[in-house]
Amino acid sequence: MAESTLPDFGWSETTATSASASMAPSIDGLISSFQSNGPVSIIELGCGNGRLLSKLQRDNRQWTGIDASVTGIELAKKIAPKAQLHQMELSDALLDHLGSEPFDIAVSLEVVEHMYDPWVWARSALAAIRPGGLLIASTPYHGWLKNCLISVLGRWDKHHNSLRTGGHIKFLSRSTFLRLLTEVGFEEVTFQGIGRCPGLWKNMLVTAKKPT
Repeated sequence: MAESTLPDFGWSETTATSASASMAPSIDGLISSFQSNGPVSIIELGCGNGRLLSKLQRDNRQWTGIDASVTGIELAKKIAPKAQLHQMELSDALLDHLGSEPFDIAVSLEVVEHMYDPWVWARSALAAIRPGGLLIASTPYHGWLKNCLISVLGRWDKHHNSLRTGGHIKFLSRSTFLRLLTEVGFEEVTFQGIGRCPGLWKNMLVTAKKPT
């Protein structure tokens, strides 16, 4: 597949982001509890520099990572040499491009908020997993109380940081994230607040299943 023509995200190191570090234990537990007859096959949609998959890879987990960033994939290959890593963009035809069977689990942390078209992200996630498969995803949390506090403190310019190349362009609430997932076909959607305190969470960790 042709390399991405999008501006590169610009990864420069292999350290973990604060989001992936805080959510890694929960994700590890979700993967460990997934019922499979053999090794669990996992695809990470937007694996970035590979830090999460390098931390959570086990002998009984077959991990594939894709990302549009050239520098991200180059760094990921250095710290996760056992994973299958591909520099490519999301699409409904993801499995055809990979020449792969559907995966048991799709993981996608802090990706959807960077997408011009979040429906492409959601459809790609659904297409990537088998019936009964699991999606584990996250995005920054936005709710009424948190938004009010940001307004009162005059922090919107810093919070949005609209001048950052490759920054966030979508700001999802629980209801909009739920609509996005259910309208493309996911079911059994659950939400977990991560970081800070209720109502002011930093992130939403979301799970959803592909119907059998």
